[in-house]
Amino acid sequence: MNIRLKSIEKHIVKKHGRARSLTPAEQDVLTFWLEILMAAIRNAWPVETGTSRDRWNAHAIPAFGDLGIVIENPMYYAEFVHRKGESGELWRSLVPNSWNAIKVLALAALRKKIDETEEKIAQIRQRTGRTLREVTLDFLRGVDLV
Repeated sequence: MNIRLKSIEKHIVKKHGRARSLTPAEQDVLTFWLEILMAAIRNAWPVETGTSRDRWNAHAIPAFGDLGIVIENPMYYAEFVHRKGESGELWRSLVPNSWNAIKVLALAALRKKIDETEEKIAQIRQRTGRTLREVTLDFLRGVDLV
């Protein structure tokens, strides 16, 4: 399941003045929340052998224009897993419900980190006279100059 983070892209443009990808520090914030998401999904997943539960994974796509997360379970039978006595594909409700349970907090934390990054960029530009592009590229490389 792919989830686009369009509101985060809009926030970046509003704060940065133009498009940019997530910095490594911002990616770390998103990864933290994806770990919480994976724990929620795994904890709610029915277990017979544990194989399909353990195959859940998520990763971030930090590139502007595609900014989002991918949640998947490559186990061939995962799409057919359901709770005992129920029918239907559990993942179709479990994944979106789990994301919706943390989405507000995760996106708020990511917006806060973006704001912190933009404040640092502004401070460095003012202190050094470097261009927005130069300072942004350093941040995207993971170089924190403050």
